[in-house]
Amino acid sequence: MNHRTIANPCRARRGGKNTRLVVLLALLAVLFAVGAWVFLTREGPKTVPPSQVYQKLIDHGFVPEFVCTTEPEFVRTVRERFGTGLGLREEPAGLEILGWAYGDAYEGRVVGDRTLILMARINTHPTLVLIDHLRDDRKIEDPAALMGNWTGGDIKALSGRGTPPPDGTPADPSKPMGNWVGGDISAMSLPDTPRADGRLSIFRAQAGALVLYEVTPLERPGLLGLLVEK
Repeated sequence: MNHRTIANPCRARRGGKNTRLVVLLALLAVLFAVGAWVFLTREGPKTVPPSQVYQKLIDHGFVPEFVCTTEPEFVRTVRERFGTGLGLREEPAGLEILGWAYGDAYEGRVVGDRTLILMARINTHPTLVLIDHLRDDRKIEDPAALMGNWTGGDIKALSGRGTPPPDGTPADPSKPMGNWVGGDISAMSLPDTPRADGRLSIFRAQAGALVLYEVTPLERPGLLGLLVEK
């Protein structure tokens, strides 16, 4: 009588299940590794340096996309864009408001997603103010411009680099971008001296729910002290 060895079907099925489980776990491990790599290497939103915006407008003749420079038009233009108005407290001699451009035309964020660009001349020098929601503000990094961080003091005395504010706050001569959250800038006369090194300066201020960046070839800001929420 022949005795044949009969494979245990239960054992065979159990082995097949183990193999499928190993394959499934391997696939999950690969998917997890790929997902982690994508997450860790993904880039944030592309940004555009303010100096690039400035140079592009200069290259195109520094001509605004639209005008709207009377006081009612000025206030309405900003309000329709951001829900809050902005206007000039005065227009001193030497200031020429040219008009506006949109930040949407650039491949990346200028400040936030809805940046509005005010174009002006201060004593004939082309000057920009980048306007956006304060909630959409970001750290501005621009290798072609000089930036700093002054956070207080009466900047009427800041006619040049390295001048300390009267309240005792030390000034940093290596950081000419202003970030003033206090102090009287309304009484400043308009600047007329370009930077000696020919580079741009970027100055920051807030007006209510808006953040403002002045981009200028001059040593100090001319427009930030004139723009007020309306």
